[in-house]
Amino acid sequence: MLDVATITNSHVTTILQPIWTTKTETATRVRGRMESILDWASHKGYRQGANPARWEGNLQHELPSPTKLKKRKQRHHPALPYTRLGAFMVDLRLREGMSARALKWAILNASRFQEIAGARRREVDLQLKRWTIPAQRMKREIEHVVPLSDRAITLFNSLPPGAPDDLLFPAPEGGQLSDSALGAMIDGIHEADLARGGRGYMDQRRVVSPLNTDSDRRFVTGLPRWATSTGKSSSMRSRTS
Repeated sequence: MLDVATITNSHVTTILQPIWTTKTETATRVRGRMESILDWASHKGYRQGANPARWEGNLQHELPSPTKLKKRKQRHHPALPYTRLGAFMVDLRLREGMSARALKWAILNASRFQEIAGARRREVDLQLKRWTIPAQRMKREIEHVVPLSDRAITLFNSLPPGAPDDLLFPAPEGGQLSDSALGAMIDGIHEADLARGGRGYMDQRRVVSPLNTDSDRRFVTGLPRWATSTGKSSSMRSRTS
């Protein structure tokens, strides 16, 4: 067993290097725990000298910055190019059923799946032309108010009537729609466009088709790209961050 007093930088880096770039978050936590233990050992008189697990002025010269490593690993969600959204909406309007309506609502209101799946009729105020999404369904857990366009209001009025607490887009068998139902709808439109010689609906920059990605993300992540390219406000760009 290694005596705590004999632990050096070499021992620490030998442990961290194999996982530092592949499991950066885990490696960072391990380093922090080693630093705490060795600090305690020094305080109790079990060892002397600098802490070999300290980052500042020590391991930062031996290992790549974890912040930079994490940034490299970040990947944007695939998104349908906004220039193709018009064509997609034309195809979507040919589809019937609750999944098609839910997807139209999601696109018109730049909404995520969890925001529309649990939507209730009482959340929509036609007088004020707005949809209020409760905090518990929002990614940031803050209540969000969506101004409704005329087309969104027309879509709402086309839905079957119901009680205030009824779901806006119930599944055919009852309960909430599943993300896979919307995904299947998108995949069907994508494949149909390919079959007739079209380009399909994919993220051209990443050459990623809509298949096997979160259905809402294929459209929501396109909003900040449109906002950036057209010089819209930063508040609009941050809507989907």
